[in-house]
Amino acid sequence: MDEQQPQATPVTSPPVATPPVAEPVATVTPSAPPPLSVAASKPPRNNSLYILIGGVLCLAILITGVLYARSVAPATQEVPVATTPTVLPTPTPPPNLSRIASTSAFGAFVQEIASFSATLESFTLQDSTLAPPILDLELNLTN
Repeated sequence: MDEQQPQATPVTSPPVATPPVAEPVATVTPSAPPPLSVAASKPPRNNSLYILIGGVLCLAILITGVLYARSVAPATQEVPVATTPTVLPTPTPPPNLSRIASTSAFGAFVQEIASFSATLESFTLQDSTLAPPILDLELNLTN
């Protein structure tokens, strides 16, 4: 018989994920703990405090150096010579006379002001007794 029978197709289910197989871990027994270094035995340091102290010390050294350099450096500035003040008379504006200006008391007041101005113009402004003392003296302090 040449009859062919239909072949049955196998039914397959979707693949199921299998959990990974854990490999056995070899157990290691520590023989001795590693030696501790000196840095590991100290507590952690506060580096910001050391940086602050170092910065303050550097700043103090810098300021001290600048002040020392200024004190040792020779003076390059000349002392300005004191000038005598001069009086520049200002012109008096022409008076606008009012009723009060025509009285004798006002005339006497104007006369006194004129005599006082003349006295001030003749006043000597330079007085040798008021000069500052000379401080640049040579002192020989040898034994």
